Amino acid sequence: TDIFVDKSDRIFVLDGGNSRILILDKEYKCIKILEEFTYKEETLTLAAGAQGLFFRDSNQTLYIADTENNRILVTDLDGNVSRIHEKPVDELLDPKDEYKPKKIIVDNMGIMYVTSAQINTGALLVDSANNFLGFYGVNKIKASAEVLAEYFWRSIMTDAQNAQSEMSFQPVEFYNMFWSEDRFVYAVSPINDKVASSVVKLNALGNDVSPNTIEFSKDFLKSFHYSSAMMLVDITVDDDGAITLLEMHTGRLFQYDSECNLLAVFGGTGYQKGSFRTPVSIESDSEKNIYVLDAEKNTITVMEQTFYGQMIRTANRLYNDGLYLESIEPWQEVLRMNANYTQAYVGMGKAYMSMGEYETAMEYFELGQSKTDYGEAKAQLREE
Repeated sequence: TDIFVDKSDRIFVLDGGNSRILILDKEYKCIKILEEFTYKEETLTLAAGAQGLFFRDSNQTLYIADTENNRILVTDLDGNVSRIHEKPVDELLDPKDEYKPKKIIVDNMGIMYVTSAQINTGALLVDSANNFLGFYGVNKIKASAEVLAEYFWRSIMTDAQNAQSEMSFQPVEFYNMFWSEDRFVYAVSPINDKVASSVVKLNALGNDVSPNTIEFSKDFLKSFHYSSAMMLVDITVDDDGAITLLEMHTGRLFQYDSECNLLAVFGGTGYQKGSFRTPVSIESDSEKNIYVLDAEKNTITVMEQTFYGQMIRTANRLYNDGLYLESIEPWQEVLRMNANYTQAYVGMGKAYMSMGEYETAMEYFELGQSKTDYGEAKAQLREE
């Protein structure tokens, strides 16, 4: 049900169906299985269906979302439980609401960010003493014409009339989260046309600071033959800031650079190697390999970068580091392998634009079908 890769490239797998945790080394050999845990001389086990785990490298501690037991276990790698976190008590938390922790991440201060079933007001912030610190990063509703109209009518209707209204604009709960080394929280939620963004990068205040919005328009979904709504179930970010999203229904992985530009789409459904049936979680390691956990095939698929992928990532990294001239050669190598890769033309255009060669930049932006960048280059040329 969940997977985590630590800084040493050890792999932690939460086998929710068998109520255990498997620890694999970087060669994918099983080095330990945790099925029983000890807490104050009492033996504990996980309930079937545990859904989330997180490993904190700094103190070599595992956090397990024991969903059906309504608790979070904090344990070392020998199964010695140091703390059990049940539902925090606070006036902001309705005691009638059942506590079902699903996914968990832990920041550098030891504060837990917990998503719980049917709580859509953001992740629960809980400290090591199980004190509730508040909600974090609630999904915002898009201010569409439909939402604004409904807001207007509700402002002038009576309470009885409002109670009869069938329209609901409740925020969508986070499905999964990722804690990055730069101390940002990345989160995904199911695609919903009423939500401002299904992919967010949150700062310490819980505000979305993504440089651009990752959008899944109807035309975009149509190009990938989606017959049903997309279901984003996990997100991972590597050392270069590249974002990889996992979509469950079609088994596709969408990879973006740190500026939220789409780099590649790969994966798919099927039984052959490299395809999936019910992918539920992804992680990346220090070598930028991507691990995909499949709950139906009971497999971990390891995907490594191709030379083509390496050139795309190299060109992006050089440009983001301000090495514009140096990024041209890898972009040219990408175009040699795929003349239809529009992002390479845009990258080339940005490189030439940074060097003041606006006419050349305009040519590449036109090939890359980037009207905004073309307009900016043309404005610079006109001013010159």
